[in-house]
Amino acid sequence: RTRVMLRNIVVFVVIILAILIVFSWQRNKQFQVERIARATEETLRSEAEKNERRKKIAPHGEMILGCFGTFHPSKNYPLIIQTLSDFLASGGAALKLVFVGATTEDILKNLPTMLQASAKKFVVGTGFLSIEEVSHTLQIMDGFVAYFIDGATTRRASMLAALQHGVPVLSTTEARGDELFKGLNFMTLLHHEPKLFSIQMTHALKQGWPLKQKKQGVEPIVQFYDAHFSWDILAKSYISYG
Repeated sequence: RTRVMLRNIVVFVVIILAILIVFSWQRNKQFQVERIARATEETLRSEAEKNERRKKIAPHGEMILGCFGTFHPSKNYPLIIQTLSDFLASGGAALKLVFVGATTEDILKNLPTMLQASAKKFVVGTGFLSIEEVSHTLQIMDGFVAYFIDGATTRRASMLAALQHGVPVLSTTEARGDELFKGLNFMTLLHHEPKLFSIQMTHALKQGWPLKQKKQGVEPIVQFYDAHFSWDILAKSYISYG
């Protein structure tokens, strides 16, 4: 009789454990489904917000290019704007050129008078932005344009910010430019001499920059940034110098 009781107890315990395991599995499965649903909902909301931000700058679906910072002669904004104006006048794809941190008025007033009228059609200044707003603006860019007289180098934080957000970059190359950025599909490096830069930029646009590069997704660009400029990498490099 004792053996029978023990056997019944064991069977009862096994049944209870089986019920608990099944219940736990079902709860875990439900949790996973809910987590995926929340993640999907957040992604969809994020995409919707991103599309709304794009519409504010490019209401007709124009390509969005970007520059960073207020007007300064070293950035050669008139050259970039003149090149884009000529590109549009020749039937090039519709676009908007967004200046992060500068107002539209600040950019226009520093342009030659003959260029201001055409620039008004595609130049958009954001004015002062918070860090979060800067990030949101970078996220909606199709391409980032950065003219540097000494070429693309690791000290150019604006360019690195664009790469961090997965945005293809069009910049300059020079003997002193950083070799790290050469030979990358998402880095279009042009000659720093103004006339050659303009010719090469027009050619790049006609060849499909930056939409052609964007088709490969943001992952390769972000992975490149993380591999060289993430906080972990920078911290390890700093420590190694110690």
